[in-house]
Amino acid sequence: MKELREHMTTAALIAATIVIPAALVSAIIYLVSHNDTISDIVFFCVFTALLLGIYWWSRRWQKPLTVHEFVAHVKMHPGLLPPGTTEFDLERFRMSQSGSGQMGLEAWTRQFREATQAARPSSQFR
Repeated sequence: MKELREHMTTAALIAATIVIPAALVSAIIYLVSHNDTISDIVFFCVFTALLLGIYWWSRRWQKPLTVHEFVAHVKMHPGLLPPGTTEFDLERFRMSQSGSGQMGLEAWTRQFREATQAARPSSQFR
C-alpha cells in the first residue's frame, strides 16, 4: 500500500507538471487568437514536449547501482545478459567487483561485457 501511495503521488506530480503548463499556454494562445484549433494543437504539442522532456530527465537521473543490485537486476531480466554468457559469469563478475563503487546500469553492463570478453579465450588459432 505504501508503494501505491508513492506511485500515486508521483503520478499526480507528473500530471500537474505536464497538464498545467500546457493548459496555460493553450489558454493564452486562445485568448490572443480566438481560434480553438490553434489552441488545441498548441496544447497537444506542449503536452507531448513536456511528456518527452520528463521521460528524458527521469532516464538521466537514474539511481546508481551497486554490483549486487546490478546482478539482481540482470537475473530478473535475463534478456540483458550478452549472448553466450551464463549466471556463472554473472556471479564471477560479482565476486571480482565486490568492493567497487556505484555506477549506472549502462556502465555496469558495459563493464560486464568487457570482463566476460576478456575472461574467455579467443577461439581463433594464432
